[in-house]
Amino acid sequence: YYMGYLPRDIYTKHEKTDFLNTMEKKTIYYLFLEYEKWKHEQRAYDFMDIVNHIQKRLWYGDAWKKMKMDYLMVDEVQDLTPKTLQILLRLTNHNVFFSGDTA
Repeated sequence: YYMGYLPRDIYTKHEKTDFLNTMEKKTIYYLFLEYEKWKHEQRAYDFMDIVNHIQKRLWYGDAWKKMKMDYLMVDEVQDLTPKTLQILLRLTNHNVFFSGDTA
């Protein structure tokens, strides 16, 4: 994926957001690109930029082998993104305990 996110044509055809019509999806994607452009201009970053950076370092190098944890407990798991969950699972050797609200 380009820059770590879905290309517009894949996003607009994504079926999990069927409650939005194609024009609404295109508008949201445009706003997302404007936000990404603004961040770049401001030399700013958000939480997902941090997650993407960590993921790249872990997946494409040996850093994840040095950062392993034996056990992990995570509360408020509903507030985490799928990518963040993937990272936590990859970093844990044995058991992971997640708790949170149903979503």
